[in-house]
Amino acid sequence: MAVEEEFYSPSMIIVGEQIALVRQLGAVRAAADMFTQHRQIAPLEIGRWVEWDDDTLKMTVAAKAFVYEAATLRQLAVDVARRYPQFAADTRLALAKFDQALPLLMELRNSQAHLDERLNFKSRRTSIKVKYGEKLDPHGFGLITLPHVSGQTIQATTESGEHAVIAINAEAAIAAEHLVRGVFASVGSTT
Repeated sequence: MAVEEEFYSPSMIIVGEQIALVRQLGAVRAAADMFTQHRQIAPLEIGRWVEWDDDTLKMTVAAKAFVYEAATLRQLAVDVARRYPQFAADTRLALAKFDQALPLLMELRNSQAHLDERLNFKSRRTSIKVKYGEKLDPHGFGLITLPHVSGQTIQATTESGEHAVIAINAEAAIAAEHLVRGVFASVGSTT
């Protein structure tokens, strides 16, 4: 299901925002596609860093790019709602669905962006305390995990100490498209 030309509003007031969201959606899709391509040729088991081959490195970079691109898309939607109150209700609903599909996305993005602090068990100069429990620390390690690929997911410990897992698959790309369409749902041509 691709975003079609009919998506764009005849109003020049919001067409720029629509174009920005659709372009960012393209970046999300591209990162997901790159991840899938490199996941298919990377080894099933990822060894120690020093043993990583080029395909494993490329897959990891694509997974991290997916997180950044999806987080950027989310923030663009938030910005539209802030600047155009007439789309705030649509955007809130679309964001709730997106966040449900990609839980802890922003937290995982922050984990990646502040990797240097994670290595020192810190976040923005504050110590990170790993939360224990099956849901928050599913493996029971009690350590901070740095962003890494596991199967079809990218995972890491967030600055709040939670373990975030984002699946990079067709459903994630569809969630991104639904976010873009949902932001301007009241325009009428986005259904």
